[in-house]
Amino acid sequence: MTNEIKLINDFFDNDFLPYIKMNKPSYILDSQNYNKHFRPYLSGKSFCRTSAKDLDHWAALQVARGYKVGTINKHIFLFNRIIALAHRWKVIDSEQKHGLLMQKRPDRHLTQRFLTKTEVNLLMTAAKKDVHPDIVEILNLLLLTGARVGEVLNAKWQDIDLERGVLKIDRSKSGRSREIVLNETAQSIFQKHKVKAQRSYVSILPYQPVFINKRTGLAYQSVTAAWFRVRKAAGVDHCRLHDLRHTFASILVNQGVALYEVQLLLGHSTPIMTQRYAHLQNSTLKKAAQEAQLYIEKSANLLIAPLKANRSYLKGGLVQNRKRPTQSGQAF
Repeated sequence: MTNEIKLINDFFDNDFLPYIKMNKPSYILDSQNYNKHFRPYLSGKSFCRTSAKDLDHWAALQVARGYKVGTINKHIFLFNRIIALAHRWKVIDSEQKHGLLMQKRPDRHLTQRFLTKTEVNLLMTAAKKDVHPDIVEILNLLLLTGARVGEVLNAKWQDIDLERGVLKIDRSKSGRSREIVLNETAQSIFQKHKVKAQRSYVSILPYQPVFINKRTGLAYQSVTAAWFRVRKAAGVDHCRLHDLRHTFASILVNQGVALYEVQLLLGHSTPIMTQRYAHLQNSTLKKAAQEAQLYIEKSANLLIAPLKANRSYLKGGLVQNRKRPTQSGQAF
């Protein structure tokens, strides 16, 4: 079949979907998003008869329907993966690929949310009152480990190694395997959940998910509905589940943990993503420098003049080695 009559919907059903089933645990979400956001619009459209103008019109419809920029960009990312696979399998050529790839929309309101101690307390108090049977454990694990939501929801009993204190991830977002370090509290959550499952006669076979949706007998595909209820009850607006991961990272940085170690704990394949927390590190370093200043001033009983008052002693970037008055008139 040539790309002249290769319909995009057919390629998704017959080629792309079977491919991601083998390579992505959350393929069901991709299928749902495609069926809702692309299938009706692309009905009857082939690769070569779909233009950049068509795709710009699709994006405009997404905006008109009230979808946020971040959500639209997730849909664009899905479509671009379809196009990339079609090019890789020679369904379309490089010129067609270039014409079909969509640019992400600029998000001027993109912010990183770091929860305060009070907000964490409000969220966990609300979670304990929610009807979802596992939301407390899931939220706690996200905060305690910095794991991605999918990594917790897709965890199986065989992935948990309590002797080494790790949760093994076969395929992370970067496509690589990784291990999530479990602190003592996170380990305790898994241990207690196992006891709870046994008492409820829930299967805990090695290949079974840790958190099982009792209605389906399978792993939860999402806990978004429960999260929205908890967030609303806690009065913590504009907070995403992923912000729990940001909060974990911010706590580490503010405690003086090096960015390289934060990168390893979060499972970032490169330091680029971890650099978003660099400004937090700067605050920590400034605080540490201030502590040094206070210690020295207290120990030596020095009264240090502001730099502005000493500018006349700066020549060529070098401080001249001579006595100069402080604000109190004393020399040092």
